[in-house]
Amino acid sequence: MDGFPLELIDGDSMLLNLQWIKHVFDALDDKLQDQLGRPARILVLSICGPQSSGKSFLLKTMYGIRVRSSVGACTRGINMILVKVLYKDYDYILLLDTEGLRAPEFISMPGAEIRDNTLATFAVLPADATILLNKGEINQALEDVLPIVLYLYATSSLSMQLGGQIPSKLFFVYNQIDPSQPQKGMELLQDLTTRLHNVTDKIVEVVSTEKTPFYGFQQCRLDLNNLSNSDFRILSTNTNNPPINHPVHLFGEQSLSLRHWINQRVLNLTDDRQWQPQSLKAMARYFEIVSEMIRQAPHIASVSTSLEIWANNRLNDHIEKLKHNISSIYHTIQTDKNIRKLIKGTKREDDHWNDWKSFLDEKEKQNKKNLAAKIDREITNFDFYNKIEEKIRQDFIQKCNQRNCTDLTEKETKKIFNDVLQNRITESQEPYRLIIDVSADIKSIYNKTALIQDYKIFDEKDICYTNGSSKRSLLKDNELRQCPKDQTKIEKEKHYHKVNDEKRKYNDEMDQIKSMITDLASSLSRYESVHVTTILQKIYRVIDECKINFIDTTTDVHRASYCYLDYKFNELQNKWNANNNRTKRLEERENELWIFFQKVVDGIRGIKLFESMIYEKFTNSWQDGFIDRLVQDVAADVSKEKWLGNSDILQAYIDNEKIQILKEHGIQTLLKSIRSATDFYDNCTKKLVQLHVDKYAREKWKIFYQDMMYVITKAGEEAKNNSNDRLNVFLKTLRSSILPSLITSRLPNTVDRTEYDNVDEESNEIFNGVVKILKSAIPGKPQSLLKQNESEMVLNYIRQNAPGDAAKPRCNHACKLCGAPCFRHSSHHGHHDFHHQPAGLAGMRFTKTHFIVHETCHESFMRNYRFSITGEEGPFYSYSELSNVLGYEIPISRTQRSMLGEYLMGKYHTEIAAYYHHKDNSTVPFSYTQHKLEEIEDEIKRKMDAPW
Repeated sequence: MDGFPLELIDGDSMLLNLQWIKHVFDALDDKLQDQLGRPARILVLSICGPQSSGKSFLLKTMYGIRVRSSVGACTRGINMILVKVLYKDYDYILLLDTEGLRAPEFISMPGAEIRDNTLATFAVLPADATILLNKGEINQALEDVLPIVLYLYATSSLSMQLGGQIPSKLFFVYNQIDPSQPQKGMELLQDLTTRLHNVTDKIVEVVSTEKTPFYGFQQCRLDLNNLSNSDFRILSTNTNNPPINHPVHLFGEQSLSLRHWINQRVLNLTDDRQWQPQSLKAMARYFEIVSEMIRQAPHIASVSTSLEIWANNRLNDHIEKLKHNISSIYHTIQTDKNIRKLIKGTKREDDHWNDWKSFLDEKEKQNKKNLAAKIDREITNFDFYNKIEEKIRQDFIQKCNQRNCTDLTEKETKKIFNDVLQNRITESQEPYRLIIDVSADIKSIYNKTALIQDYKIFDEKDICYTNGSSKRSLLKDNELRQCPKDQTKIEKEKHYHKVNDEKRKYNDEMDQIKSMITDLASSLSRYESVHVTTILQKIYRVIDECKINFIDTTTDVHRASYCYLDYKFNELQNKWNANNNRTKRLEERENELWIFFQKVVDGIRGIKLFESMIYEKFTNSWQDGFIDRLVQDVAADVSKEKWLGNSDILQAYIDNEKIQILKEHGIQTLLKSIRSATDFYDNCTKKLVQLHVDKYAREKWKIFYQDMMYVITKAGEEAKNNSNDRLNVFLKTLRSSILPSLITSRLPNTVDRTEYDNVDEESNEIFNGVVKILKSAIPGKPQSLLKQNESEMVLNYIRQNAPGDAAKPRCNHACKLCGAPCFRHSSHHGHHDFHHQPAGLAGMRFTKTHFIVHETCHESFMRNYRFSITGEEGPFYSYSELSNVLGYEIPISRTQRSMLGEYLMGKYHTEIAAYYHHKDNSTVPFSYTQHKLEEIEDEIKRKMDAPW
């Protein structure tokens, strides 16, 4: 308030102490409000330019402030001065006096460009007006720095909020130029205008879109013909003989004229965006935004490099989008011309083109593979089953035609049925005719394995749940109460850490084992006993490497491994049986055949027997047929979703789910939910798919029901309109219809009309009854449409039918050190890769101090930390060994920050440490504490709503 300068940016560290600034501004704002009787209105004016260009001297002349000015460096960092003014539109001017750019003492040091970029960004973006002061005739400093400021602003969320307009009015002022040569100033302005507009055009070309425009220097008034009405000014110097340090009246007049012009331009009501005075509290928030903007882009030193990176990333996004769109459908779209046009002239044109052709080749191969599998599945196999089934029905009719079946006892009836069925099954059996009891076989191998017998994992009944999870015998909350009462505090603390290590080891091991089992199952076509032995050997190795301390933990690992192995291998074998094992497929139709045989035994023949047979097939297949169609339709819809192929957007949805759990249930429930991180990420993906399933189910059912009614009606009409072989006409109409293959494939190809008393000789009206009965097989309003596993079916369908990697779901394997999800596609080759988060969220701690870890894997790599996956016992590895130890990409560079992870660690570090029974590490990075949940939610929403 007294006009003394305060340091905004420290000149040594180039850091902003935001907390201190906020407190100072809050206190100052309160004092000014008490003094004025209303909130103070502030205009912010900054000055930026090369060292020794006279910045501080110009501000001193314009506003009479008390700042040091001299030849050479007199300002370090950025100083701010509050000056009271007598204007009706604002009460104070906040002056920002910046350190000179291209300072000789820093220019040869590493990071000198970043230092200058930081100074210029803080000078331009928070200000209402900025004086860009140039020294003499050299434009180089501003030409290098200003494009960086524009680039940072154009690629920030701040630009979107302000509609692409630069928040500050820019005034280009040249000092130390002889005013007797006005033509020189004209040349300077012409040169500066051309250069700045050229670089702005490049930024606009790669950054600006219809929804997020960017206007660069368009608001600057650089009038070559009328400098008095221009944002370009030349300040006079003393051209007389020495001494040269006496006042130059013309310089003072020009300075005051500049001051008046700045006031006029800032308050200009003709602009599209009218100026509004600022408050000190709002300024503190603005400083925070700009600080964060700079912190997120510390690597930007050259605008040409930045534009090249931006353009290349944007090109890759376009190509990935095309791949994704093509991969979401079966037929190949000819987009070669579009790709050629898109990549033409880029530095990696040949690489992009080769990558595109490889993608199309892979897609074409996959399409052929899928088509061949479909032909084999839907034509070859189904045709075989239908022929065998038709023979069985003929056998039933012949048996009962040869004898009076109505007088048979129940035992005799059952014997005839079983004999006929087994004879035909034996006739149809293939090399893989035996039905394997997968669960019994796996359990037998476990029981015969000596090392596992010691753990007695089958002592309890029903140890496995239907989803492949298992009952736990250890690691419950009351485990912590098992410490002997006479233990010291230190001994109890060690016990807590030991138990917590066991929990972490269990989760890490199971993530690894589940991943191994899933990978193995996905590479197999059917179950074989040898694969159980293979998995057991790997489980032994994992347990041995993790050095588990508690026997019960090992028991739990074996039990959970068995349950998941049983679940995945049964799933695998069931799939193989469904597609290949004829014995299994025929036995699945046993119930239908038994009902048919009972009708025959009861003396039903002719059209009624035919009607009954089709009725049972519709009754048993309508739900499977509907779900099959629904899965395909939902898969096609989900394949177009941006979150499926874009890991950043999927991460936004996952973070949104975390925030909902946090708000509704608290941090403890959230930590419990993400303890098994891989399962949590998979469940989030399934939840997104389930939204589509729920959305489409009723809508698709109406269409499906109408299709069924239409096809049955049409089949009846076709049969009535023909006089010959009407039953097969009826069947042909049903089979060649728009119904799903899971329904039509179960219908017989043809029937022997003599078996059904040759209905051709009967009245056409008999088909009215058939149509009515068959329609009743399809419920108009079924109580349950779904089987509750549709989301998993959709994801499996997409994985199996995706022609390329771009159309596959994300991997979601969780980093064992920090819990972040792998952002590569499912079943990818090579190492997992992550956007790492603070490792304490996954329970990581420092071995000696037991403090919770705040650092990410990238930061741990940069600080040469070492890690262990087995607890305190070691061995310990360097983060540079991640690829060999865990199969992860080495986190050499920070790819993307986890804002939510940092927020959780900053706000809940005490609760997180307590949850894992570690010590709280109160020295949380300052940047973690600056996040606000509302802003994170806004950013998440922006990503979720962003156009694809």
